[in-house]
Amino acid sequence: MPGFIQYFGIDPEERTLVDWILSRRGFEIHYSDNLARMQRDVQDNPPDLIILDTPLPDDETFGICRALRSDEATAHVPVLIMGECHSGEWMAEAVAAGADGCVPKPVVPGELLAKVHAITRRNRARERRSGVSPGDLFAKRYEITGRLDRAGNDSSFFGTDTHSPEGHRVEIRIFPGAGSSVESRDCMTAVLREAYLLARLDHTNIAAFHDFGHTDSHYYLVTEYLCGNTLQDLLIVDGRINEGVAVVIARRVAETLAYLEAQGIFHRRICPETIVLTERDGVKLIGFGSACSIEDGQLTPGKVEERNVFTAPELLCDDGLADSSAAVYALGITLYQATTQSVPSFTHPRGAAAPPAPPVSQLNPEISGVLSDLIMSMIAPESSQRPTPVAILDSVDSSWYTAPENVAESVGASYPDVAVVA
Repeated sequence: MPGFIQYFGIDPEERTLVDWILSRRGFEIHYSDNLARMQRDVQDNPPDLIILDTPLPDDETFGICRALRSDEATAHVPVLIMGECHSGEWMAEAVAAGADGCVPKPVVPGELLAKVHAITRRNRARERRSGVSPGDLFAKRYEITGRLDRAGNDSSFFGTDTHSPEGHRVEIRIFPGAGSSVESRDCMTAVLREAYLLARLDHTNIAAFHDFGHTDSHYYLVTEYLCGNTLQDLLIVDGRINEGVAVVIARRVAETLAYLEAQGIFHRRICPETIVLTERDGVKLIGFGSACSIEDGQLTPGKVEERNVFTAPELLCDDGLADSSAAVYALGITLYQATTQSVPSFTHPRGAAAPPAPPVSQLNPEISGVLSDLIMSMIAPESSQRPTPVAILDSVDSSWYTAPENVAESVGASYPDVAVVA
């Protein structure tokens, strides 16, 4: 079902092209060539999508996008940016500014139509699944501002805690199925587990826990609001990351794994979808629903998930236990994929050995040999051959490379001999 689109641009030829592409497919389009009027129109009648096609310099266009994201009336509306630049660096900056997609110019009709359809269809599907919409007062406490448009997050929203004197902005993850069925009880158990684990943790690289509970039809978990996108979002736009971003991610996630190990907690779902790049704090690790903890000397497993490319080989054994080395393996695969746009062949612990994975620096010559060697050591088949989180920190804190502390500054930035590649 087509939707309502707000288009901002001043080029009459571009406007005619967009109209020809989208109107004949059933989209209703409201055009504006005045920024202030466009912002008022969007606030009064929020569209399904905003298309920014500005002649302004990139930093001003990205500034408009950030302003739309920071305004509660428009924060939930997806934004698609049309621009002259084709580089991965430009696309990465657009995503960091809050864009949900980019279309390089000259516009290819099929590409624009496909991206518009994908964004509007995805947002409507999320609303149907959760039954929650922007403007709702959820659980009689949380005023829903908008949906979180992150890869792998189908029913996550952000909003305001109306019971907080400061009006804290929070993230609300909503799980359908409150009731008496077995599936509902399993969901409740998983939410309670994750809430219990998060309530025990206090680390700058982990989203702070706020609340959990249930309504008549949903369970929910409330955490600190993270202003940023997942690594997966960045990879969807840019394809791969540069060495600076990889080093920052390795450092921050290793810090978090060392902290978790000291708390007797092991993260079992490290992947691009659970690493959030934020403008304020750099990197946050999410996805604790399948973590496991040690209590009273026993390993308490989290939800057992099907094997994926990030699963350490030892976890497929009957006697395999999740520990920090399994998390290191998942981080290594994440960095391998993020820097090379490929994943190595998997070796089952009881199967035939797969061919050795090509070194990262062979697939991406812009990655230094030192970082390549570190990533390759992290994905060693034998857990005993992998570095510990502390050893990873020692490596990335050494003098071979100095990365910026703020990952937002490194996304799309220029480094000596290192560049973002589309």
